[in-house]
Formats: sequence, structure tokens, C-alpha cells
Amino acid sequence: MLKDLRCALRMLRKQPGFTLVAVLTLALGLGASSTIFTYFDAVYLRGLPVSRPDELIYVATGQKGGAYQAVSFLDYLDYRQQNDVFSDLAVYGTRGGLVGIEGEAQGVPVQLVSGNYFPLLGMQALLGRTLLPEDDSPSAAEPAVFISHNLWQQRFAGRADAVGKVIRVNFADFTVVGVAPPHFRGINRFLDIALWVPVNQRPLMVRGSRKELDARESRWIDEMVGRLRPGVSLEQAQGQLATIAGRLAGAYPKTNAGWSVAVSSEAARRRRAPFSRWQGPPWGSSCPWGSPSCCPC
Repeated sequence: MLKDLRCALRMLRKQPGFTLVAVLTLALGLGASSTIFTYFDAVYLRGLPVSRPDELIYVATGQKGGAYQAVSFLDYLDYRQQNDVFSDLAVYGTRGGLVGIEGEAQGVPVQLVSGNYFPLLGMQALLGRTLLPEDDSPSAAEPAVFISHNLWQQRFAGRADAVGKVIRVNFADFTVVGVAPPHFRGINRFLDIALWVPVNQRPLMVRGSRKELDARESRWIDEMVGRLRPGVSLEQAQGQLATIAGRLAGAYPKTNAGWSVAVSSEAARRRRAPFSRWQGPPWGSSCPWGSPSCCPC
């Protein structure tokens, strides 16, 4: 075998062009295989690190026959307050931010979440605590932030005293109340969120402007997520939210006419290809998922 190996190495040295092509082909093949496995593992093998992930229900909004778009904060409040099919309904929206820690600043993805987001997920902090409903108030005495495990390792070297530290997010100071478990990056499997801020603290990050919260046409929140009440089906939830959407269209025709909602389960969401766009079901001419309750997941 050693003789064959020496012979092969001599041949490779004599033909550097062939050797380069062979090495590049192997590298590309291994890279592609690794990428495919990472996606397959994230989507099909690994469940979300939250309590009872298969019970999560997602709600998206869109114009009839059009592509998926984000939801406004005011619409979210109406959907949450006017439905009786969800035990709770939370929201999250992603924004870029500049975080300053111990004199060093870096750009990171920030997720703005309603105060019930972490309680709804049933997720526990690795250190400290998660964000709570009382943190999600414009008048909160001490603005709170929940940081990812990666950020904790990178910027605090995994120190336990990170909880209680004050960091700067854009233009305001926030107190670190907790650190996420190692595998929690949010419920979007293809984003690596660095920190979470209560959605009502968004004005602190943008010099006091409440436009993103108080303008119904300001659709920037990624998605709504909830859990159904016992005995409520996906079809019942779809029907009631569609009714609420119609009610909003009548009350606010300038911003909501032609808009509706669609609900989907965690299982359906996991089947969706990453970065795919919603093309209108369940109100389109057909449903690619084969169900009247199909949606962007």
C-alpha cells in the first residue's frame, strides 16, 4: 500500500494542474455536503429548544394574492386582544443594532420581542432571567436586554457577572438581565440573534421615535407566534383571525384594505425552504400545501 501511495504522490506532483482541480473538487464537495447537512439538521432533526415546540402556531399577514409581508405593531395588538382561540399571542421583529460593551462597539442583529415572548415559549435562561411582561413598558425604570450565549462568550468571556452589566444598544443603555442557553438563537432557524430587547423599548434605540410602534402602516414585525387554547383547531384559528382581519380592513381601509392573515403549525414551518416567500394562500386560487389552512409557515 505504501508503494501505491508513493506512486500516486509522484503522479500528482508531475501534474499540478490536475492536482489543483482534484483538490478544489473535493473541497467543494465537502463544503456542499456540510452545508446540506447543517440545513437538514436545523430543519428536520433538531427541534427548537423551547417548551413543547410542536404546539407553536405562527401567524403571518399579507395582501390577497401577494407576497408575505411583516405585520404592524398596532395590528398585532388588535389580533391579540380580539381573538379567543389563542391562549397567548406574542410577536418578534428583527432589526440591526450597534451594541457597545466595555468601550467596544459592533453591529449585531437585534430582536424586538413582546413581553410575553419568552414566557410563551417556556424557555429558561442559562443565567439570570428572560425578559418578562413588566420589562415591555415604555415607562420601565430600567430598560432590560437578554443576550445570546455567543455574545456572552465573545464579549464577556463567559463571566457570571455579565448579568447586571449595562450595555449600550444604539443610543440607550440597557441592563443585562440574563443569558440564553447555548442552542437558542430565536425561533427563526436561519438567523443568529445577538440580543433581545422589549418591543416597547424600541424608541430608546431610535432617539425617542415611536413611529414604528404607533403607525399602522409601519409593517416591520416579522411574525406572530402563539399557542392555541385546548380543543381549538388550526382551521378555527384561521377562520377567526380572518374575521378580525376583515374587521380591521373596514375600520382602517387606508392601511388594511385587502389584507388578511394565515396560520401555520411548527411542522409546516419546518418543511418550508429557507428564505422562501409567501405567495398568497389560503386566499389564492390554490393551496400548495393541500389544505385550506396552508400559509407561509
